[in-house]
Amino acid sequence: PKPTAPAPKSTAASVAQPKAKTRPKFVVDDEDSESDDEILEFLARREDRDLGFSVEKATDGGFVVASVEEGSWAAQKSFKSGAVLLSIAGQSVKKMTLQDVNSAISSDGVRPCAIWIQSSTDDPRFAQ
Repeated sequence: PKPTAPAPKSTAASVAQPKAKTRPKFVVDDEDSESDDEILEFLARREDRDLGFSVEKATDGGFVVASVEEGSWAAQKSFKSGAVLLSIAGQSVKKMTLQDVNSAISSDGVRPCAIWIQSSTDDPRFAQ
């Protein structure tokens, strides 16, 4: 019989353990939520061409909702001026330019796409 090599020794110190991730509370398309500090996901479907909101740069380089057109998709979803825009179609807006964001939310933007916002406007980084 062929001799086999001994198995390598493994110690907890030599094995990298994944760090536990804390996930924020998510609410999906829930206008009845009473918290002002939740992260909300909204799905813009194929038929939702004009979303009816504009954005502006925040002081930290992100984006906030600047205005919401009355009767628009965004108004129906209860978007408010000052809400923090987090991501569009799976891409963090921190990696996007204002032109990229405006293109994504325009009537020519890719649909369906998920839009994530943080509903709280108490954060001083997003003061208008």
